Amino acid sequence: MALVSGLIQIQVPELGLRTVQAGEWALLRDVEGASRVISKEATGFRAEIPLSVFGNGDVSGERAPSKLACLFCPHLDGSFFTKGSCCGRLAQLAEELREEPGPTLSSAWMSRSRLAEFMGRFLERPELHANPACRSCCCGRDREAIETAARYMEENLGEEHSLSKLARRVHLNEWKLKKGFKEHFGTTVFGYLREKRMEEAWHLLRETEATVLEVANTVGYSNPSHFARAFRDVHALNPREVRRKPDHSSVELSLAEGI
Repeated sequence: MALVSGLIQIQVPELGLRTVQAGEWALLRDVEGASRVISKEATGFRAEIPLSVFGNGDVSGERAPSKLACLFCPHLDGSFFTKGSCCGRLAQLAEELREEPGPTLSSAWMSRSRLAEFMGRFLERPELHANPACRSCCCGRDREAIETAARYMEENLGEEHSLSKLARRVHLNEWKLKKGFKEHFGTTVFGYLREKRMEEAWHLLRETEATVLEVANTVGYSNPSHFARAFRDVHALNPREVRRKPDHSSVELSLAEGI
């Protein structure tokens, strides 16, 4: 809704009392339909916004404003409210959209064009591009998909992985996969992959007779220099040093057994 004059108060069960004044717009998602609206001589433009307004219906992708993606998140299990300033051309369009379109076909199309312009300008509002109001991108099916992607990489360390292929495999868009991985594991997709590769490389170098080149190939590195650099970044040692460096816990255990 976009108010031209007056004031509206909305009592949202989970969020409390919210006020929208003249010159402001507001978005409300009332999951339970329990919100109570109190209008105080308010006039303005109000509309139910279907997902089809946004083209393909997916507002959770990388191009969508963060708060709008949160609003339409299918995993959002509570009410949602946000508001911002309605000024300039946006306010003018809200005023024009209050009026019913005329009886002619041209009037109907002019009204549609004003609605399209209103939505385009509305999507540019900075309030919509603030941090999302929920962590819904990492809930429910999305969380399961992210964990599935992590397991797949762990079980196939030697393969070449790309974000697009991984996203298709777990049926999740790339934006959700990147964002969800960061929130769930505290690192990027490929940061996680490198960490798991280096853990396996350490184990192979310590516990097997495989050469450094064989270990590098096993964990997905065809270039030994790239493997050595990644190994040093994670373990602060060169791969060849690991095999020569004594495992102090093993030495202490052997001494204890000999006593």
